Amino acid sequence: MNSLTLNCTVTQLRCKFSQSGFEYEAMINHTWVPVSHQFVEFLWAFLYQKQRG
Repeated sequence: MNSLTLNCTVTQLRCKFSQSGFEYEAMINHTWVPVSHQFVEFLWAFLYQKQRG
């Protein structure tokens, strides 16, 4: 399986509700980028594990 390492900084997440459901955006390298619910769940789990040590 190939892997890709990206150097990016996520500084903010935002969520909005639309006719199609929840939509998520992340501030990545100073640009708002649409992201998937799966991305948000992964990021949340990663940050939670780092906080727990």
